[in-house]
Amino acid sequence: MFKSIELFQAAHKMAQHAASQQAVVAGNIANADTPNFRAMTMPDRESTAQALPMARAALVPRPGHIATSGMGMMPAPVIDRSSEIAPNGNSVSLEGELLKSIDAERQHSRAVTVYQSALGILRTSLGRGR
Repeated sequence: MFKSIELFQAAHKMAQHAASQQAVVAGNIANADTPNFRAMTMPDRESTAQALPMARAALVPRPGHIATSGMGMMPAPVIDRSSEIAPNGNSVSLEGELLKSIDAERQHSRAVTVYQSALGILRTSLGRGR
């Protein structure tokens, strides 16, 4: 029921992207000692303002862009080209992965806050309050 409201869709996609980024970070950390392993990252998510339905109409789709239709579509992780490569060929930086993990957690928290706020507005509009 609530997935048809576009604000809930935006919050869902924000949380989904954060979960995908966290999974990629976990994979990178798990392979921190694997020779020739290249660190992966999720493509950057649109800013929160662009994720809202009003701004989305102005975006021009391009190949590899985060899909705006379909709740389950997410881009595939890509090789993180900004990482330095160690002598064994591995490009995972544990410090960098920690920062990415914190960023993903913050993104997820923002998505939950947007969802809770929208739910509160919906409840208030139905006369049920909080």
